[in-house]
Amino acid sequence: MTANFVLLRHGRSSWNKLNKFTGWHDVPLCDVGIQEANQAGQLIQKLNTDFDYAFSSNLTRTSHTLSQIHKYVPMKQMVFNNAIQERDYGDLTGKNKQQILDEYGSVKLHKWRRGYYDKPPNGESLEDVVKRSGNYFNNEICPLINDNKNILVVSHGNTIRALFVHLGIYDSMNIELCEIPTGRPFLVDIKKKNFELLF
Repeated sequence: MTANFVLLRHGRSSWNKLNKFTGWHDVPLCDVGIQEANQAGQLIQKLNTDFDYAFSSNLTRTSHTLSQIHKYVPMKQMVFNNAIQERDYGDLTGKNKQQILDEYGSVKLHKWRRGYYDKPPNGESLEDVVKRSGNYFNNEICPLINDNKNILVVSHGNTIRALFVHLGIYDSMNIELCEIPTGRPFLVDIKKKNFELLF
């Protein structure tokens, strides 16, 4: 029987609600985000899977999402690591996206948000996140998947996009088309290089 590998972006945060660049800043889930986390737990529960390992970044929005999911889904071991935390938005952190649009224009905003090589001032590119999260995946998560362990990863939008590139599901050219919704679980098949959203 094939093990399950599930990727999930945390529920909506207080700064998602305010349309701010969050990055490494630690903010809580908003009320909608808590609801999303519980709904995600109910969706994942339908897999009827005991997860051998659940991975999360150390940021509150992911760890809180994981704790909500744990109400519905058995997890044998939880692992928290900054290697799978959000992209560092540098000087954009805490700024409203409309403010950045007005100041720098739509082309620059799009490149900073969705480009692969473009770095915000004093921040990370998606390429940087691919290297960071990809190395962690290779060293810590992939061996467990190869050992047929059931794995849940609760992370961030850009980190999941980075992992999709690392896994060959997307590439540096088309990843800008990939949007990761909050609180929606992806069931990933790394051998077939595809995924499905759980409903």
